[in-house]
Amino acid sequence: MDVTVGADPEIFLGQGGQFVCAHGLIPGTKEKPFPVQRGAVQVDGVAVEFNIQPASTLKEFKLNLSTVQKELRKLLPGNMQFLRRVTVPIDRKKVPEEALVIGCSSDINPYTGEENETPEGDVNYRSVGGHVHIGGFFKEEEKDIEKYIKSLVLCRLLDKNLGVYSLLWDKDTERRKLYGKAGACRLKDFGVEYRCLSNAWLFNNKLISFVHSQIEKSVQELKAGVDVASDFYAKIINNNDFDNDFFKKDKTAFMLKKELQ
Repeated sequence: MDVTVGADPEIFLGQGGQFVCAHGLIPGTKEKPFPVQRGAVQVDGVAVEFNIQPASTLKEFKLNLSTVQKELRKLLPGNMQFLRRVTVPIDRKKVPEEALVIGCSSDINPYTGEENETPEGDVNYRSVGGHVHIGGFFKEEEKDIEKYIKSLVLCRLLDKNLGVYSLLWDKDTERRKLYGKAGACRLKDFGVEYRCLSNAWLFNNKLISFVHSQIEKSVQELKAGVDVASDFYAKIINNNDFDNDFFKKDKTAFMLKKELQ
């Protein structure tokens, strides 16, 4: 079975560059997403969210992302726009109570196998994720415990090959106070949801390609029996250690910084 990559990014809406709560502005809910070409859309708290169909190639991944975003834009009222921001302050008195709920059930720390704490909703800001879904790396004959172990190993590899590099394009320091810790994942029947990333990669075509290629690299390493022996990358991610020497010595970091200039 081919490896598949999906995503369910969240995006803030705005007018004139100012944040606008998305509650009630588009159809679709967590429980009942609104179907569109190549995916679905929904309201998620104060933001909008879209889900794409799983893709077997980079070309299909990009097509699904662009198509569903176009469909979502058609549903936006007036001159509403996407805000390219990871975190926004909110005035809790001006936001409907139901929109204040952070709809995140707990996810798993792949280094300990324990659940991460469910985020508290009583803070005066909200952040958005750019989670990716990886499937096609299970074998039909594998037992549940084998699938569980493979999923956790893959998310540790994703920290090494993808999550740590996200600090080069995402300088937000607030989101991980709520969620998005290193390796954070949810186990799925098809594979795993990697929840470390914000949506900052979504608006750059080179980053979309990088995200996809590093997912493929991680799956190949998983198949080859590679694992991550320490929490080195996790510490960089969780501490938002943008100036770590790793970024000065690593060849991929050097290449990526050059691409992003």
